[in-house]
Amino acid sequence: MPYFQCFYKLAILSSLLVSCGNNAQDSAVSPYAMEIHLQRAAKDERMVSDRVIEQNNAADFKGLKYYEPDSIYRIKAEIEWLNGDSVVFQTNSERSPVYFKLFAVTFKIADSACRLTVYSEDRDGKTGLFIPFRDKTNTSETYGGGRYIEMPYSGEKEYLVIDFNKAFNPYCHYNHGYSCPVVPVENVLHVPIPAGEKKLYD
Repeated sequence: MPYFQCFYKLAILSSLLVSCGNNAQDSAVSPYAMEIHLQRAAKDERMVSDRVIEQNNAADFKGLKYYEPDSIYRIKAEIEWLNGDSVVFQTNSERSPVYFKLFAVTFKIADSACRLTVYSEDRDGKTGLFIPFRDKTNTSETYGGGRYIEMPYSGEKEYLVIDFNKAFNPYCHYNHGYSCPVVPVENVLHVPIPAGEKKLYD
């Protein structure tokens, strides 16, 4: 394990334990925050080992940039079923992947009504859910092209829990060799979502 990754994990655990000791109200949140931080540390390792970070940037890579975990952005959204139409996504390359509109989800953030279309590579969601989105943090704090959420589908019918703390940048932000779906217009939010990955490069 690279030295900076080991140090990063130890720093995370130390800061969370101090937080729990200093504030009893944090005790219910700390296991969730610790889980998010450890997932992020593991991803940092994969970004290098899987060569997602381009080789000319790997030596200077000190980990991805994130907002601090905040459970307020783990949202219970209401499901609105769609007709399962297929849609061809544009990408930053000639690739044109096909997804299916499984359903839409509606929720509120800071009293603002939001709606996102949830896609899957199959009509039943067996391959998991794909939620591309843009928001008001793009360009200034997060990647200008938007971010993604990927999650398994467990057959939810009425509500879906969406964790924006797990929102991530398309890999094309880190490596020009990747082909990434473009966020559709229907998934542009007019509110900031200060959760998940920040941009690494300007």
